[in-house]
Amino acid sequence: MIRPGQTLYRVHSARPDRGPLVLNPTAPALAPKGGRFDCLSGLPHYTYMSESYVGAIAETFCRDLELDGPPAVLNARRFESYRISVLTVTEHIPVAALFGANLTAIGANKRLVAGPPADYDITRQWSAAVLKGTPAASGLKYSSRIASLPFNYMLTGKTKLHTMQVTETHELLVGHGREWLEAVLDRFSATIED
Repeated sequence: MIRPGQTLYRVHSARPDRGPLVLNPTAPALAPKGGRFDCLSGLPHYTYMSESYVGAIAETFCRDLELDGPPAVLNARRFESYRISVLTVTEHIPVAALFGANLTAIGANKRLVAGPPADYDITRQWSAAVLKGTPAASGLKYSSRIASLPFNYMLTGKTKLHTMQVTETHELLVGHGREWLEAVLDRFSATIED
């Protein structure tokens, strides 16, 4: 359960029609592209959020970077069309938990939430089954495959996203957005080339 008053972070498009309170309306890309739990049919619409800016940025831009890999230099253009917003939850949002004993209870293991992007076809099937089996849930709560990150959420169209309050929105290449982006990329030995 996501409780009222909780802060969530979301990386989203800078396009006016794809702001922080707009769910992703597009069908998922073929694995390994897209997100771990993208809705298979593209419906209901969905989005990803995190309990910290670290999770939101890492899950969006760092999934293909290795924690122990060689340093990466990322072109700033990669981040120009994105923003990060801070949102405050105003209503209870029921979610199905995909961590700890909950994974065992559904016959899954950590690979569901920590496997490589090549597994996304399977993880998307699992997420659809979990959501079908827990009809009250508006999404999924899971730990990132990068162990040091906080919990993340995949929220579906059942979520009343429009009731959340947007408290901040930042461009990723200036001010707080840039500070947050550089702090996360530093964990992956990555830097931005302007």
